[in-house]
Amino acid sequence: MKFKRVMRKLAGKWKFMTFVFIIVGALLYGCLLSYGSIKLFTNTYLSFALLIPIIVGRFFGCLPAGLCAFLGSLCADLFANTLLWYDWALGSFFMGLIVGMFAFYQTDLHDKFTLNQFLYYCLTIIIGNLFGYLVVTPLLTSLIYPQQLELTLVQLSVAIPINIILQILIGSLMLLAIRIISIQRSKLKNTRR
Repeated sequence: MKFKRVMRKLAGKWKFMTFVFIIVGALLYGCLLSYGSIKLFTNTYLSFALLIPIIVGRFFGCLPAGLCAFLGSLCADLFANTLLWYDWALGSFFMGLIVGMFAFYQTDLHDKFTLNQFLYYCLTIIIGNLFGYLVVTPLLTSLIYPQQLELTLVQLSVAIPINIILQILIGSLMLLAIRIISIQRSKLKNTRR
């Protein structure tokens, strides 16, 4: 019984809005990666696209967040008119999947954003980026594009710390803002009654 509840929570909420958020989030993710980012290194950018899976994961769960990151990474490759880098896309999938696990811990938007939740959020960000981009991406690069492995590792050494810092700093403020807006909306609804 408990296992089913956990798996349902990990799979996320699948409604019409889930598909809308995945598609719109993936397109926004791709646009932000391709056109709205600052170049730091060869093919390595500082982008707010990595905040999109946090939003999707917060509202809909882990699997939708992972799918949003995966499809968004493929969209970014299409928008940039390059090859489809499936190794990076699958790394983004696992990053989004693990980052989306924060929704598993924080169940209600009206709950306080406590220190324990912030630490759990930081832990999911760190593990998600390390597993997705330091384990999955190099492993798939060595299998699919072995000649690109050295360049991928150099790019990852720049991208991973920047991704973690961006997601922790901006993402936590964004989640706090979502919580505050949700509380204000519920207060407004209660005063109208």
